[in-house]
Amino acid sequence: MLREASAQTVPDWARMRSVFGQLSGVLHSHHHIEEVMLFPRMVAAGVGGVELSREHEQLLAAMDLVRTALGAKKGANDALVGFERLLTDHLDAEEAVAIPYLLENSWL
Repeated sequence: MLREASAQTVPDWARMRSVFGQLSGVLHSHHHIEEVMLFPRMVAAGVGGVELSREHEQLLAAMDLVRTALGAKKGANDALVGFERLLTDHLDAEEAVAIPYLLENSWL
């Protein structure tokens, strides 16, 4: 939705900043929980977690680029494409590694 909005002739920048702010807030909370509760246990069990944590850092940098682009009212589509690619790859990696770990370990 954000990429489509950024491609409009006259994008609604305020709305896009609001929507992305909400999305990034949810992701920040989600990532914090994973960093504190999940990834350390995965690392201790030898089933990953380090790479997923690195991907969080990459996502934070991509989110900063999106926020900057939305604030400058230019370059948003490119920033959003990069962010979406990183997020999709990260979610695929979580499904491949973290979800099986969670399903096998009922500590939550």
